[in-house]
Amino acid sequence: MKRTQSLRDRLLEFIRSPGYRPVKDHQLAEEMGLMSHERSAVRSLLRNLSHEGIIRKIKGNRWSASTASADKSPVSHVGQLFVSPQGHGMVRCTGANGDGIEFFIPPGKTGGALHGDTVEVVEKDARSTRSHTARDKSTPSRIKPEGRIDRIVSRSKTQLVGKLMRSSVYWYVIPDHPRISQNVKISGFAQGVPKKPVIGHKAVVRLEENAWNEMLTGEVIEMLGAPDDPGVDVLSILREHDIATTFSENTEKEVRSHHTSFTETDIKGRLDLRDEMIITIDPADARDHDDAVSLRPRPEGGWILGIHIADVSWFVKPGSAVDRDAFRHGNSVYMVDRFIPMLPPYLTSEVCSLKAGRDRLAYSVFLQYDENAQLLQVEMGASIIHPRILLDYEKVQSLIVHAKADGIPPEYHEVLRNMHHLADRLRRRRMAHGALDLAMPEVYCHLDDSGQPVSITRRSAPEAYHLIEEFMLAANVAVAERLQESRVPAVYRIHDDPSDDQWAQMAIDLGQLGVAESPTDRHDIQRIIRAYADQPLGYPVSIALLRNMKRAIYSAECSPHFGLAFDRYTHFTSPIRRYSDLLVHRTLRNMDQGHGGVYSKRECDEMATHCSRREREASEAEEESLIVKRIQYYQRLLEKGDIGPWAALITGSTTRGLLVEIVDTLQRGFIPTFALPDPSIKLDRTTGYVVGRKGRKFARIGDVVPVELMRVDPARRSVELRWSENQSRKKGLAKTKHKPDKQPRRQRNR
Repeated sequence: MKRTQSLRDRLLEFIRSPGYRPVKDHQLAEEMGLMSHERSAVRSLLRNLSHEGIIRKIKGNRWSASTASADKSPVSHVGQLFVSPQGHGMVRCTGANGDGIEFFIPPGKTGGALHGDTVEVVEKDARSTRSHTARDKSTPSRIKPEGRIDRIVSRSKTQLVGKLMRSSVYWYVIPDHPRISQNVKISGFAQGVPKKPVIGHKAVVRLEENAWNEMLTGEVIEMLGAPDDPGVDVLSILREHDIATTFSENTEKEVRSHHTSFTETDIKGRLDLRDEMIITIDPADARDHDDAVSLRPRPEGGWILGIHIADVSWFVKPGSAVDRDAFRHGNSVYMVDRFIPMLPPYLTSEVCSLKAGRDRLAYSVFLQYDENAQLLQVEMGASIIHPRILLDYEKVQSLIVHAKADGIPPEYHEVLRNMHHLADRLRRRRMAHGALDLAMPEVYCHLDDSGQPVSITRRSAPEAYHLIEEFMLAANVAVAERLQESRVPAVYRIHDDPSDDQWAQMAIDLGQLGVAESPTDRHDIQRIIRAYADQPLGYPVSIALLRNMKRAIYSAECSPHFGLAFDRYTHFTSPIRRYSDLLVHRTLRNMDQGHGGVYSKRECDEMATHCSRREREASEAEEESLIVKRIQYYQRLLEKGDIGPWAALITGSTTRGLLVEIVDTLQRGFIPTFALPDPSIKLDRTTGYVVGRKGRKFARIGDVVPVELMRVDPARRSVELRWSENQSRKKGLAKTKHKPDKQPRRQRNR
């Protein structure tokens, strides 16, 4: 071997040589006669080559060249593995050679791959391949070929949380994640972990690299405490998603150097808007206030709308300790029992927060509209503002809908009504262009001092929410337009169209609801939403549509946003709680000073990927924390003997029973066949009716029926219910039609 070759080339030449036999990484280094400084680089180089598909790890942690001959082996595809609670998997493939393909992975055949991992999969021999989608004459049938996972391309998780246990020979952890059924064998305990770990306590495990089909192994890096200790349940979720909860000492020192009063240097060059009537409107429980609005008449007729966003970029400089921590967090996280800010609380709640009656630095966007709400002109720049009043959605809702002041001073009544009128016009126009109104309802979980759930209520105030949403959307579009026209590298918010596979699955899911529609574009989806908006099927239809769409992500490429029907869109309005928005603010400031962009295209690509990943982890953690508390809530009710009945919406069915959702709390539940009024009940997929013996119709998807609590399984995060026909007659809870609550949550991540 020539020493002038790179280590990569020498390594590949050795592995591809005719006499090579697969060995482990340290044996490779020995057999190749590598020098000591080269041996340390072998492991990372092998991992990179594996991710590229050039080599692969086989049983026994040995390395082998990937099969190169396409005619001797089946075509492989790369995709993401999704594991169901029942144990079977589905690999959804993307990319040039796998777009639109899904493979079924039988229970117990996922090997060392975990839910969310990116894997390489090949189709099993066609003679052994079966359909794994239920066939029904009334709906299109689709065959998902059975696949075989050949290797793990990349892990979605580097650490897991679970209960620490001990066998007769080794320690192991039972993961909390309901979709991970494999235990993790403990290879050791990190420094700082108690020398005598307690069996049954929660542990955080850093996963080690394992060969395909071998037992998971890892090192315990932290003990969280007993599962029943206050706060451990939510802390476990945070650790599972690798969400940082602290800031460095350097960061804490840096933020204290900032003040809430501003010097001439701070104000120089800013538009002084302190005399303007600027209003902040947020949820009553908001932890920070990063946006405010104003509205004044144009002399020529129409309106000048002002959107004023906290100028976080003035305080958080690139490369600073605060910036490094903010990047690591990626965004603020709103767990059910705690708030984890992206920035230290002093910045989040004091220095940057747009509090009423305080001077604050901002970046303002002014949008001029004519009498028909047509956009005429856009201006933007750094400003200093003095918000007059802080209002919550409920108060604004009361004024707009019920004409009740509810503590709002008279001088704000007219401007709020005018804001509502303008927002309504903007929303109507957006919907006419094909935007999708698929926002789902939200519940709030009330906890006692020990973190136990005591009640669950649904949020309200849609008109007030839409007012702010439309103004923020308009500002985001205006900023995206400026960034794109300037051609400087930047970060955008994009939402791709559904794939062919998703469109097909959408039609199947709708067919199972008795909806004979096959949407092919956003206008079809919008038409379906409107057709069922005021019917019992409205909510299940929205779910069927939403779950067959792609996630919105961040990207350095400016492409259309499918759900919002915008050609150009970015996130600009929440720099206190989203790092992506902070990047946009820095770019705008640099442009205002006559310079180009702050970041290169490659840097924007990397940061967009990072922000998308952190957002996904935060979103999943927030949802899981609510699920866990909701399960605890029903477990406590069951222990007290409070089993209902409650009203539940029928959302679907399986061969084992009905899928329902309790109306008041949005808790999903399952009614097994034996707990139905008639064990022979089945769903007629043509009509959506739940039919029993002799064709008796019990209900239809979208109906609300009375249910009682039977069983709660905290480990699987599931609730089993029974149909309560007798109880409904006793308590007057009859089967009803349910018009879905159309109030959306304030969507931080559209």
